[in-house]
Amino acid sequence: MSDPQTLIDEALSACRDRPSPEELAELDEQLRASIAELMPAAQRRFEEQETYSADWYAGNRILLDAGGALAEPTQDAPLAAALGVAELGRRLRELDHYAREES
Repeated sequence: MSDPQTLIDEALSACRDRPSPEELAELDEQLRASIAELMPAAQRRFEEQETYSADWYAGNRILLDAGGALAEPTQDAPLAAALGVAELGRRLRELDHYAREES
């Protein structure tokens, strides 16, 4: 599996670069796996925050957005797949930053 920043860069350029459907499917799978891998660390950080603080609300939004992106099905149409991959990339970027940030 690629490091998160490489995946994020590839995802955010998917609409411009228009990778093949096979490459999009592989990237989608890798992004979903990376998000799922980071969710527990982000959840632990979220649980450490003072309830209803600014950090608590930020973490709540990041976790909900990442979960929502994971719930969206993979698209078959090339442009829709590229848009979906770009969204997963944005969610991975936020989640990665949040999970690795010090409380």
